[in-house]
Amino acid sequence: MPTDPSQDTRLRTERLANGNRELLADLTRQSCGVNIVVPKGFETDFSSIPFWARFVVRWSRVDVAGVVHDWCYHTGIRDEFGKPSRSLSDDIWRHIAERGDSQANPLQAWVCWAGLRLGGWMAWNKHRRRDRSL
Repeated sequence: MPTDPSQDTRLRTERLANGNRELLADLTRQSCGVNIVVPKGFETDFSSIPFWARFVVRWSRVDVAGVVHDWCYHTGIRDEFGKPSRSLSDDIWRHIAERGDSQANPLQAWVCWAGLRLGGWMAWNKHRRRDRSL
């Protein structure tokens, strides 16, 4: 563990009454050429893996990927053209899941990524509607 707290990149959370988690410290990752800082205080549900897919990957192998992905959807991470990009968000999830702290195996990462591509539009659109109402 680093002696400088600002270099500690572990995921640290506290469980909330609603079942979600709140970050107790910033979570920093670099993926797909993007530097991502998920700020302390961000509320996440980690990876929303449907019950029928839970046999594919253990949640603990993709928890960091889930937090970063939640942040990317929440903020509408932008691609190189400045447009909000769901595709980039999903690619970041897969990249972190494969190479992250707990490392899902490639098959697990690809299967779950495919699930994000198929079903993630609902959450993505919910966040974009929220953006338009602000």
